Amino acid sequence: MQVGDRVCYVPHQCHALESDASGEFPWVMEYVHANGKKEVLEGRRAHEVITALKRYPDPSEEFKKIRFLYPARTWTATVRGINDNNTVNLDVQSNRGGVTLHYDNVLVDDVAKQPHSCHKEV
Repeated sequence: MQVGDRVCYVPHQCHALESDASGEFPWVMEYVHANGKKEVLEGRRAHEVITALKRYPDPSEEFKKIRFLYPARTWTATVRGINDNNTVNLDVQSNRGGVTLHYDNVLVDDVAKQPHSCHKEV
């Protein structure tokens, strides 16, 4: 990996509830309903459930019932620096449009399952 290379950034879980311009979420999630039933949330269903949870009297309690399973999509990034500890500094194109995020010390993870990590574009 070199400065200027394009990489895929796996978003941190703090971005998991932010949909991109097309309404998709970067993480596949699991929600536990009041009756104990677990539901995997992705795509349109994730948007429907999260929108409904925001209308609850205490939405923060409901959001605690969401578990992040694995990344569904990556964000495009450019390496702007390489560090000695197997991390890189990135300029990340947020999928919300028009925003560049600058992250330092992002782990290089070839498995691409760990939040706030990156891997080489395929």
